[in-house]
Amino acid sequence: MVAFVVGATCRPGSFDQFWVWADRSMPGGNRFHMVGLAGICWAIWRSRNSVCFEKKLVRSPIEIICLASSFIFFWAELQQEGDREALEAGAEALKSVALSFHPQEAPTADTGVVLLQ
Repeated sequence: MVAFVVGATCRPGSFDQFWVWADRSMPGGNRFHMVGLAGICWAIWRSRNSVCFEKKLVRSPIEIICLASSFIFFWAELQQEGDREALEAGAEALKSVALSFHPQEAPTADTGVVLLQ
C-alpha cells in the first residue's frame, strides 16, 4: 500500500532494502523515512498484540495501514512546522489510498479511521 502511495513499482523485502527503496521512491524525504517505518512497524506490532492478547479480529490489512497513518499523523505534532505539514500530508495520503481499497459493503459508519488510545 505504501508503494502504491509513492508510485513505486516494487516493494522492499528487508530493512536494508527498505532504506535503498525509500531513498529511490521518496527522494529528499530522508528525515521522514524513519517516522513512516516506525509508524508501520508500531501499527503491525499493536495489531498483533490485540489479536494475541485481546482476541480482537483484524478484518483487513487496511485497518493496520489506517492505524499506521494515525500514528504518523500524531507523531507529526512533534516535528518542526514544515516537516509537520509534510508528515501530515503523507499520513493523509496513506489513509486515503488505504480507504480507497475499503470493501464497498462496509457500513457507512465504518470509515476505517482508527483512534489512538
